[in-house]
Amino acid sequence: MVVEQFLVQSMSAELITPEIFVLNYDVPGTFVSNAKLADAMNSDQDKLDYQIPAKQEDLDRVIEEAALGEGYRKPRPMLPRSLLILGCVILATGVTWLVVRQRRT
Repeated sequence: MVVEQFLVQSMSAELITPEIFVLNYDVPGTFVSNAKLADAMNSDQDKLDYQIPAKQEDLDRVIEEAALGEGYRKPRPMLPRSLLILGCVILATGVTWLVVRQRRT
């Protein structure tokens, strides 16, 4: 989990330039999910999911692969597998308890 905290140090009623809202995705390893880019590239996907490569010159290739549905895939959450394993452990514990109980009587 990532948590970011911001502290407001000043406020102003001045107009804000549009440049301040431009996001620069240039840190290698950053995960990007961009719906506007998918529309601009006429991709079949709702959004392009990709990871910023280590070499900036590879970025265009990575984006093109994402538009084609190739390359980076977001990892699936591990929760369902974890729940399955936990369920098996609970079931095995219950069966073991019943077997032990039956043998004592």
